[in-house]
Amino acid sequence: MRDRHTNILIIPDIHGKSFWKDVDPSKYDLTVFLGDYVDPYPEDKLSSEDVIKNLEDLVLFKKDNPNTIFLSGNHDEMYVNDEYASYFSYKSRYDYSHAVEIRNLLNQLSMQYVYVLDKYLFTHAGFNNK
Repeated sequence: MRDRHTNILIIPDIHGKSFWKDVDPSKYDLTVFLGDYVDPYPEDKLSSEDVIKNLEDLVLFKKDNPNTIFLSGNHDEMYVNDEYASYFSYKSRYDYSHAVEIRNLLNQLSMQYVYVLDKYLFTHAGFNNK
């Protein structure tokens, strides 16, 4: 007998890029995004508008694909969690001028810190026993 979720698409850090759109999610039972949806690398030459459009597309993807899990990454946490952000005196590539809009879009993804499915554990960057 086949497990409920046997064909899983795992999408790593996006950092504003749209490569994730090249995959057909209907071929998978579950899609797991591993976080870091924002803060593109300078060499990618993505504008804030590109990043925001990509976030809007992720929100639409979530609505159209209910078998999708969005995990939070450290770059996302700085936008949605003020306490987390306060630990960093310098926010790498943080978009101060669009932070509120980015926060609102990220919150629509209902991000999780961890996702467990059977014997599999999904996180952005590991875990510890605390």
